[in-house]
Amino acid sequence: MVTLSLTATVSVADGPMLPLGTDLEADSYVVADLTLGAAGSGSESQEVALLPDGGAMTLLAIRATSGGDLVTVTVTPSNGGTDGDDLTVDGVLVVANAGVLEALVAGGPRTVTIENTGAAETRVSVLATLD
Repeated sequence: MVTLSLTATVSVADGPMLPLGTDLEADSYVVADLTLGAAGSGSESQEVALLPDGGAMTLLAIRATSGGDLVTVTVTPSNGGTDGDDLTVDGVLVVANAGVLEALVAGGPRTVTIENTGAAETRVSVLATLD
């Protein structure tokens, strides 16, 4: 068993603040760091294996940067031969809910394909957990 700590706060300028932190228990996790070429370079896309066939995915976190700035990538969740809808990720994506992850593609994602849509090389970090 692995314990993960998720820390986040949503704040509105001169308005409310909503703390969203939680601790999660997972049976296993996977981490991947990718460097994707610029769009049209032939190396702008890569598939990442997330989890084995069994179990439920409980967390998917993705961060995409270029030159220190957050950038947009396209993420396609897949399970076997079935692809979910493309997700446009503007820098950061965090989904910490098994039900929501299951809704991305039938059975939950076992792989994601990440595509750089920008004109510069992009670094992408991925963390996923399995319960």
